[in-house]
Amino acid sequence: MVLGHADDIDVVAEAGTGLEAIDVARTHRPDVILMDIRTTRPPRDASNG
Repeated sequence: MVLGHADDIDVVAEAGTGLEAIDVARTHRPDVILMDIRTTRPPRDASNG
């Protein structure tokens, strides 16, 4: 990851889906989130439970 090589930026986590990104954000409480707007999400029925 390109950002991981910058001295003044700490990459604390990566996520593969929108739901993973929410979990990661809740865990790490970052100041900034860089996210691809095309991040995948599970089918509606899979996210219900």
